[in-house]
Amino acid sequence: MSNGNDFTIFEAKAHDRTDFKSIITSTKDITVPQYNMRIGFYLNQSRTKGLEINFDHTKYVVTNYQRLHIKGNIDEKYIDTDTILDPKKLLHFEHTDGANFLHFNYFQLNTLLKHKTKDRDIFSSIWKVGVGFNIPRTDFTWHGEELNNRFHIAGYNASVEGGS
Repeated sequence: MSNGNDFTIFEAKAHDRTDFKSIITSTKDITVPQYNMRIGFYLNQSRTKGLEINFDHTKYVVTNYQRLHIKGNIDEKYIDTDTILDPKKLLHFEHTDGANFLHFNYFQLNTLLKHKTKDRDIFSSIWKVGVGFNIPRTDFTWHGEELNNRFHIAGYNASVEGGS
């Protein structure tokens, strides 16, 4: 898409596409809905420490025909104006093959309160720390021409979680 194109779109709105309606309305148009998979294993016999791999398949779709501000060079012309985001005249952008997140976590469970007579926890906490990659596949339409990119690492993520 280069050809003198270097611009920023400000405050674009987007939405997810769960695709559960397609399962009910038309089986020929069925698509894979958003999903999350998590698998893990314990590192010790007391089952208080472990590792997990998490994969989130989410969908991100920039909403067409919204009014937004665009600034920069398009087709070698400088613009700084509000416009309607029309996929046939300008662009459409989505990650419906996934704004995929692959994440690796270490977790630990802690007993905060144990039953006095029975061998069980009454109150416990969990914390996790993890790192991962963002692996999208972008569907992009430029002036009505559809371009479909390959899966690629587009960024990194890190997280800390806790609960009780």
